[in-house]
Amino acid sequence: MDELTLLRRLDAGAPDPSRQTATDAFTALEQRMAAAEHATRAHIAPRRRRTIRLRWAVLTTAGAAALAVALVLTDTIGVAGIRPGATAQAAELLNKAADTTIRTIDPTVGPGQYRRVVFRSVHQVDGGNGKIEGVYSIHEDRTTWIPADPNNEWFQVRYPSRSAGQYFTKDAKQLAEYDDRMSSKVKPQILHGKAANFFGGQQQTTPADVNGLPRDPRVLLNHIYRVTLGTGNSPDGEALVFIADTLNTGFATASTRAALFRAAALIPGVTLTAGSATLDGTTGVAIGRVEPKYGIRQDLIIDPATGEMIGEREVATRDLPDGTGKAGDTLSWSSATTTIVNEVPAQYRR
Repeated sequence: MDELTLLRRLDAGAPDPSRQTATDAFTALEQRMAAAEHATRAHIAPRRRRTIRLRWAVLTTAGAAALAVALVLTDTIGVAGIRPGATAQAAELLNKAADTTIRTIDPTVGPGQYRRVVFRSVHQVDGGNGKIEGVYSIHEDRTTWIPADPNNEWFQVRYPSRSAGQYFTKDAKQLAEYDDRMSSKVKPQILHGKAANFFGGQQQTTPADVNGLPRDPRVLLNHIYRVTLGTGNSPDGEALVFIADTLNTGFATASTRAALFRAAALIPGVTLTAGSATLDGTTGVAIGRVEPKYGIRQDLIIDPATGEMIGEREVATRDLPDGTGKAGDTLSWSSATTTIVNEVPAQYRR
C-alpha cells in the first residue's frame, strides 16, 4: 500500500494544526506539486485536443507519494476552516445560497420516470489536420436519462462537437470549419448501461456517489482535499474545481448542494468576482478563485434568488502567454439542467 492510499484512509477527525502550520504546509505542498508537474510534463505525449483547464491529474508515483508524506509530516489533515477562507462578500453569498437551497424540495423521480440531465459545455481545443493547426472553442453537449432506481439502465446521447465561434490562433477559424465539416458526418453517440456503466468497467459518477458526500462543510472540504490530492494546480484550486464539477452533475440533492456551497466558503482565495454574470443566457452572481501562476479564474455562477448553481466557467485574468486567450476571455463554461420525464425517446433506447 503506497503513502497516497494510506493518507486517504486517515481519520478526517484528526487534531487540527495551527493556522500558521496549515499555511506553511500548503505552501510546501504547492511547491512539491509544481516540481512534480515539471518532472511529469516531459513524459506526457502531445494530444490532438486538450481542454484549457490546466489539471495535471497524472503525477509520477514518487511525486504522489512525496505529496502524501508532506501532508502527513506537517500535520495538515483537517485543515479546512483553519486558514482564512473566502472573502466576507463571497462567504455571505455562498452561505445565503446554502440557506436558500436547503429549503428547496427536490423533485421526486417516480416509478418508470427518469431524471433527464442536459449538460451543455464550451471549451478550448487545439488540433490540426496535417496541414494547419489552431486553438478554438467548441460545444460538446450531452443528455442523460437516469432511472428512478439508479441501479437500472441509464441512457445517454452525446452530440457531435461543433465550433463555438471563438478563434484564438492564426489558422483556428479555417481549422474549425474543417472540423465542423467532419463532425457533420458523425451521428450522435448513443450509450446505455446499468448503473451508468456505459463503457464496460469505467463507471460514471452516480447520484449515490454525489449524495454520499459528508454534509458537515469542514469534513466535506477535508474529504475533497484528500481525494483530489496530487491533482490540479493547487489543493485549493482543485477543491473548487471538484465542487463546481459535483454541482454540475445535475443530481446533487438540496442538502448536498448546501454543504458544497458552505465548503466553498472555507476555501482561501475565493472572492466575489462579478456583481452579475450571464452564462448560456441565464444571469446570476459569480464567485471564483484565481490560479496566479496561470492567470485563470474558476467561477461558480449562482442564482441568488433560488440558491441554484447556474453553471461554472474559466476566465483569463490576463493575456495568456501562448496567445490562447486575452484578459477577460471566457475560456470554458458548462451548465446542467435537470427535469423529470416519463420516458426516454425511442431513438435513444435499445
